[in-house]
Amino acid sequence: MSADIANTLDYPSVVKTVESALNGEGLNLLINNAGMAVRQRLEDVTEDILIKHFQVNAAAPLLLVQVTVLHLDDDRCASLWKVENPI
Repeated sequence: MSADIANTLDYPSVVKTVESALNGEGLNLLINNAGMAVRQRLEDVTEDILIKHFQVNAAAPLLLVQVTVLHLDDDRCASLWKVENPI
């Protein structure tokens, strides 16, 4: 499966593919690996480039977890998401 995780419009398709692959079972592992880097001289970096980096490297992985976390096994989900005293 491939998807542009920076495009949140692809998320329903991603979730459908995951649901189909799980066949009623819970997701027991999620490796969310995304990244991009454009090598440029500092004076050539633009606001658009910075925004694209943030979108792909930070926002998209978090938003993808948001739509897939519902499919994690209950035990694993609880151990990952129940934080009593967040910093």
